Amino acid sequence: MVMSAVIDSLEATTVTLTTTIDKVEHSVDQPVSAGENRVEWLLAIPNPNLWWPVGLGEPTLQNLKVQASVDDKVSDQRSIITGIRAVKMDDYQLTINGQRLFIKGANYAPQRLDIANTTLADARHDIALALDANLNLLRLRAHVAHPAVYEAADRLGMLLWQDFPLHEGYSNRIRHNAIRLAESMV
Repeated sequence: MVMSAVIDSLEATTVTLTTTIDKVEHSVDQPVSAGENRVEWLLAIPNPNLWWPVGLGEPTLQNLKVQASVDDKVSDQRSIITGIRAVKMDDYQLTINGQRLFIKGANYAPQRLDIANTTLADARHDIALALDANLNLLRLRAHVAHPAVYEAADRLGMLLWQDFPLHEGYSNRIRHNAIRLAESMV
C-alpha cells in the first residue's frame, strides 16, 4: 500500500513516520527539508482484512494511524478509519479485490441544498434505501458529498463513483485550479 503525507518542517531534519494498521506497525525514516514536503512510503500488510462491497463480503474497516516523530519526540499524528481494497476497471469490467462485480447503480444527488448539515443518520438512511433497491453503487454526480455519506457507504458496503465536481465546458485558464482540486479530492 502506498502511503503519502504532507510534512511542514521549520528546518531540514529526519522524520520518523510510524504507520499502524490491522495489527501491523511500520516505521520509516524520511529526510525532509525546510518548508512543505510531500513524501510517500510503502506499507506492506501481509494477509490484510479486506473491505468488500455488499454482495461480495463484509465491509471490514480498520483504524489507520500515522505518527511523525523527530528525535523520538512525537511531532504530529493523524488517525482515520479506512477499508483496504483493490479496485480495478478494465474494459468497463469492475473487480474488487480480484472478484468481478456486476454494477447495479444510480445517480446520487445532494440530499439537501445545505450539504453541510447532512447527518450520518441521513446518509445511512439514503444508502439503506439504495441497498434495499438491490443497488451496489451510487454515483456522486458533479458534487462532493458531506463526509457522512462516504462514512455511511464505507460502513454499509456501498461503492461510490465520485465525479469531479465540475461539468459542462470550461476555459483552459482553470486548468491549474482544476488539477489542485482533483489532487485535493484524492
